[in-house]
Amino acid sequence: MNPSTGMPRVQVRSSSAHEAIRMLRERMGDEPLGLVILFCSTSYPRDELAREASRLFSGVPLIGCTSTGELGPDGHRSGTLSGVGLPLGLFVAATRKIDLSSLSAAHAHSMVTDARSELVERAPWASSFNTFAFLLVDGRSNQEERAARYLQAALGGIPLIGGSASTDATSPHAWCLDERGFHAGTAVFALVASKRSFKPFMTNHFIATAHRVVVTEANADRRIVREFDGRPAVDVYAELLGVRPDELDTGHFATAPFAVMFGGVNYIRSVKCVLPDGGLQFYCAIEKGAVLRLARDGDLLEDLKRTFFNLREELGSLDLVLGCDCVLRKTAIEQQGLTPDIESLMTGNNVSGFNSHGEQFRGIHVNQTFTGIAFGKALIDE
Repeated sequence: MNPSTGMPRVQVRSSSAHEAIRMLRERMGDEPLGLVILFCSTSYPRDELAREASRLFSGVPLIGCTSTGELGPDGHRSGTLSGVGLPLGLFVAATRKIDLSSLSAAHAHSMVTDARSELVERAPWASSFNTFAFLLVDGRSNQEERAARYLQAALGGIPLIGGSASTDATSPHAWCLDERGFHAGTAVFALVASKRSFKPFMTNHFIATAHRVVVTEANADRRIVREFDGRPAVDVYAELLGVRPDELDTGHFATAPFAVMFGGVNYIRSVKCVLPDGGLQFYCAIEKGAVLRLARDGDLLEDLKRTFFNLREELGSLDLVLGCDCVLRKTAIEQQGLTPDIESLMTGNNVSGFNSHGEQFRGIHVNQTFTGIAFGKALIDE
């Protein structure tokens, strides 16, 4: 609990799912909550965790997801249960579960319209100026692009921010949670009206270079790029990095992704692996005709310091930062020996969230990025 603000952020560890969710509920206190968001280590049995969460938070809108790393008061951890409670006096939420296999633009529009009607009925003060949307989506589904794009189009000026649920490498699905349990192949969505000042944000530490390539053959559904500039993608990528194709490894992928520019902002597109036919598989869908720029590593720690500084300049002290931090960034942080410094920054700015398998910002799916919503102390004028 943050005692000065009544915005609970809790992180617990227990060998028992039942005990973990009970401890978390107790530490959130007795204040009525408008929304609870849970980030649940895959080490906990999902059915038991969901059953207890539904019982202990009965009557409270609830969403969450599985994670391979959690952010909270204890820092970057694995094997924990991290949760955020948004007080009912300051926040009102309408939540929805989305079946990704049947999601369409029309369905997204209908769902958002229905959620907005519910929100206004419960909070007549809700408007597009004091409302945001938070999305959690199965990170194994390869459907994040569609979900984010359709929902943001339906939301109009209301900002959408979110992350892809994470799980271990052997699992075919990552799971999203609502009051009825965990679900695979789904997303969960919360439309939230806030009386607190807030700021959506997105940051990464990469620097786009002048090296540009055009995607000339791709399978966007499978997130595969086969050709850059009419040549095998792996050959062009290796040349840009000054190595042989057979020398490419995860270290290159982590430090030299691509960036695509929308509206003057660079969004990261990360390489997942090299395919036997010379294609590259990405963590994001990339379509034929896209222009990509090679990106290089910048200073992750300084970028994060600058991000929090800018948020504090706009909002004042930060009571809560609801964050989705890419699991690839966690790997980079550990490899660079930055864990103590990053944890100090995260805990010092009241970050709670999880290590995601992809991130969403205003309708665009990205990689190796930290996205979120920062909340200040000031109230928004109604």
